[in-house]
Amino acid sequence: MDIADLNTILHFAFATLLPAATSILLTLLGRTKQFADLGYWPKQVIYGLVFGAIAVYGTEAGIVTHDATMNVRDAAPLTAGLFFGGPAGIIAGVIGGVERWFAALWGAGMLSRVGCSVATILAGVFAALLRRFVFDGERPRWLISFALGVMVEVSHMCC
Repeated sequence: MDIADLNTILHFAFATLLPAATSILLTLLGRTKQFADLGYWPKQVIYGLVFGAIAVYGTEAGIVTHDATMNVRDAAPLTAGLFFGGPAGIIAGVIGGVERWFAALWGAGMLSRVGCSVATILAGVFAALLRRFVFDGERPRWLISFALGVMVEVSHMCC
């Protein structure tokens, strides 16, 4: 393994951990008076934009192996929807999905363009529905969240 491979792996690991680290930071930010005083919708937009940017980064930090690219794009809208609210997950999913659609223009796989774009949007919608109807608007426990993340990624890979 050369230094370029190690750098790529570290970059991918950072992209993988970014949604969790951002969740911690945004939770701490939510405890400040200034942020707490914001209304529901401004917070949802902020969360959606932040996690949408992380979804974009998850696409761009992908690792190419045997003509396929591994990425962690779906983790961002899933995290946003489960931990911060349905609208945040949907906003993040749309941002990540639209960017994935256009990423084909600069080298992302054209063959998986539609499936990956739709799957990212559906990850946000899925998280929003789960938060509302399964978790009654509350944050799920970390083990359940982890299992849901694995389920979403595996189902994305199977499609």
